[in-house]
Amino acid sequence: MIRRFLFSWQIFVLKSYPYFQILLVSFSCITLILYTTLCKPFMQHSMNRLEIFNEVSILISSYHLLAFTPFVDSPSLQYLLGWSLIGVITLNIVVNMLFIGYSTLCSLKVAFQRLLFRYCKNRETLRLNEDKVVALRPLPSNINQTEGFSETYLHFN
Repeated sequence: MIRRFLFSWQIFVLKSYPYFQILLVSFSCITLILYTTLCKPFMQHSMNRLEIFNEVSILISSYHLLAFTPFVDSPSLQYLLGWSLIGVITLNIVVNMLFIGYSTLCSLKVAFQRLLFRYCKNRETLRLNEDKVVALRPLPSNINQTEGFSETYLHFN
């Protein structure tokens, strides 16, 4: 929350000083990298690593922004650094998409295993209940079908 407020504040207050804006973004990225590295705020190790990767990507991107200030006069250098910035952003997007895809596949695998376990458990329950089915013996052939039959021909096991 503080980072967002700081970012919003610097856009309006420091709009005439792009160097200070880039410096503040870099400082906030370094601070968050240190915080994530030391405190490990996420329960999953992979989430902490992804957060560090994202912060490093933002830090590298903020360093690239220096090339688009009056500090660099060479248009060809700005052009090359622009492509480098596009490469950093693309790499960040690809890594995050792969992480999301991998997490989704792991979640689907766990859900499928739970579903399979429930199915096998229900099937085993049905097998156990098959032993409790009432078995009826066939009527002897000497009894006429039109006659009523007595309870002596029904046998329960």
